[in-house]
Amino acid sequence: MILSEPGDVTVSQSSFTVLCIKSTGSEVEWYRKGSLLDTARDPDLQVTGDGSLHVKNAQRQRDEGRYSCLVSRGRRSVISRNAEVKFACKCQKLRVCA
Repeated sequence: MILSEPGDVTVSQSSFTVLCIKSTGSEVEWYRKGSLLDTARDPDLQVTGDGSLHVKNAQRQRDEGRYSCLVSRGRRSVISRNAEVKFACKCQKLRVCA
């Protein structure tokens, strides 16, 4: 059902994608910090055809944290590993802010 687990992301632009490649015919739901994301109503969130989550207009306060996806097919479900999304500091050298 999950063909590729999501990986950690360091954000340095105004958009980012968290990959979670699902099998054909599966449904996917995304969670940030344990809360279900309303991808149908939030124009900044888009689930791609392969199940990945694309976030536009990224903001540190709102979008930084742990992400996971729940992939379902029929009565079977599996939850992915957590992927950590962090924002890079805008300084001379690209580094992750604490």
